[in-house]
Amino acid sequence: MGLSPLLLPRMKSLVIPSSVYKAAAQPENTFALLILLDGSVFVELQAKSHKALEKVLAGWKAETLPTLARSDVRFFAVNYGKVFELTLFRSKR
Repeated sequence: MGLSPLLLPRMKSLVIPSSVYKAAAQPENTFALLILLDGSVFVELQAKSHKALEKVLAGWKAETLPTLARSDVRFFAVNYGKVFELTLFRSKR
């Protein structure tokens, strides 16, 4: 899985909650962006391919990511059922 500059794996290994794995196991979440916010998992984006996910992620990052700036949130990418924790860089404007 090639990662764009928007997506970088977390350097520190943290335990991924089981609720994230349960959400990733859903068939409609083959390619998805999940967030863990206040202990709850939310499916932010779904796509049919990795490239499609990256495309919609760019728009999501511009619109939604700034609203999460003050929140304690963790980001996860799902690729064929495999879960990766991500660090999404916020652009400084």
